[in-house]
Amino acid sequence: MLDILLHDGAESLRFVLSGTLIGPWRKELEQSWITASSILKNKKLVVDLAHVSEVDEEGIHLLARMSSAGAQLITASDTMDRVAQRVSGHAPVPIQSTQRGSIGKLLCRFTRCCAQSRFWNSLRSGCRSLQLKEW
Repeated sequence: MLDILLHDGAESLRFVLSGTLIGPWRKELEQSWITASSILKNKKLVVDLAHVSEVDEEGIHLLARMSSAGAQLITASDTMDRVAQRVSGHAPVPIQSTQRGSIGKLLCRFTRCCAQSRFWNSLRSGCRSLQLKEW
C-alpha cells in the first residue's frame, strides 16, 4: 500500500509518500505525477521518500524518470538512500532534522497516542530525529 499526500506550496509541489512503491501503487504515483505536472509551472517537484519502506525495479525506473525531469528526492533511511543514489547518481545534501515538516510531527503525536497498537508502534520511528537527505 502507498499513501500519497500532495502539498502545493508557493515554490514547490511536494509528494509525501508512505508505504511501498511496488506494483499497482507505482502506477498510482505515476498517474499522480502526470496529473500534477499540468499545474507545476515554475514550481519545484519534491518527492519525499522518508516513509517508504520498499521500492521495486519499476518504481526505481519511475523515480529515475521523475528525477530526470527535475524532481528533488528526500530520503531518511539507508534503503531509500541506496535507491536515490542509483536514481540520481550524485551524493546527498543533509537537511536539518527540524525541517521534517508538520506531517512528521503529526505522525509522531499520533503514534504516541496509539502506542498499544503494533502497527502504530512500528511507525514510532517517525518520532525519532530523522536525518533527511536531499538528492
